[in-house]
Amino acid sequence: MNEIDTLPEKTENNHNDDSKKNLINSIENRLNSYKTNPAHLDFNKQQKLIIDMKEAGYSADKIQSCEKELNYIRKELSHKAIFVQRYTQKINSGTLRSDEVQDWLFPMMREYMTILKYHPKKIDKVIQALSSRHVSERMQQKATDKFAVTDINYPSTNFTLKCPKCSSTNISTEKKGFSLGKATVGGLVFGAVGLLGGLIGKNTPINWCSSCGNRW
Repeated sequence: MNEIDTLPEKTENNHNDDSKKNLINSIENRLNSYKTNPAHLDFNKQQKLIIDMKEAGYSADKIQSCEKELNYIRKELSHKAIFVQRYTQKINSGTLRSDEVQDWLFPMMREYMTILKYHPKKIDKVIQALSSRHVSERMQQKATDKFAVTDINYPSTNFTLKCPKCSSTNISTEKKGFSLGKATVGGLVFGAVGLLGGLIGKNTPINWCSSCGNRW
């Protein structure tokens, strides 16, 4: 066999080597892409990657390690998607509680939505809605704290009655009865009906000072 007869075999081997190198480069590029942008990864792409790794001659340990890492990436991606979906639904339905709107929620929502490849305008809209609710709740809380009834100085109920004339505290209180003077005057002026004038002021409290005899 001369040298010319062996050329096609060498050319075919070179072609196989180039194909294998290209496949390996493709696998490594896809792996890096999925780690950097997890949203690009799904179950079908993962299965295709594993098949290509077997065809490229990767070891069983390497394939198993890679598959485990990809499963973790997809699981974390699923958790992020559920988290974002839950809070966006609460925002849209108006059921988001004030105690759920915390400072840590803003960067986390932006990070997760970015990983999940949400449109930037959608991300800004959600963050703005969260921020508005956050500011509103904080302002409401501040207003509540500002006008909260914490300490009121009520007037003292320890009142001591004193005589306006001598300032004595030896005071007696009684109810006023029928006034004979008013009844007499009323009878002279208005007749029998005027006698009812004696009832004017009946049961009105009257204070009497035992020290000086003053009445008021």
